[in-house]
Amino acid sequence: METIDLPDDSLVARAFPHVDFADAYRAPLRAATNVDDLSRAFFTSPPASMRALLRLRDALVAPFGVARVLPAGEEAADASRASFEPGTRAGLFDVFARTDREILFGLDDRHLDFRLSLSVADGAAVEATVVRFHNGLGRTYFAVVRPFHTRIARTMLARAVERAEPRASA
Repeated sequence: METIDLPDDSLVARAFPHVDFADAYRAPLRAATNVDDLSRAFFTSPPASMRALLRLRDALVAPFGVARVLPAGEEAADASRASFEPGTRAGLFDVFARTDREILFGLDDRHLDFRLSLSVADGAAVEATVVRFHNGLGRTYFAVVRPFHTRIARTMLARAVERAEPRASA
């Protein structure tokens, strides 16, 4: 796994006219994998601690009017059967755009908007994130979230690559 620059030719690089934060990670693939299989593996294999962190996040930001990430009293849309078409939902995120090698996910809220891209090209999987802040709450929120984001993004990409590959070679 390596940290890379945001891919210039990607959907995520064009998601917003300006960004306040961007990161991208690249993991080599050992077998042919398509972006749909990678995305299914990414959203169905989160680290065990992630749901607990999201519950804590929802409880802490509720007084500030920030939207919940986890639906109240229900599970998020099942990503294992998602079509990943623009206008649909995959796991916790909306699908904004796609090509045959990249899918752009994200959420918009009153404090910030973010996009997460998963792509497959040249024998590697790439996860890239861009964030734009709307106000001080967005900047403060992301300052707290950023260390967790980095660790979770890298872990989820590594797990997705590991889990997507057996399906691709079967």
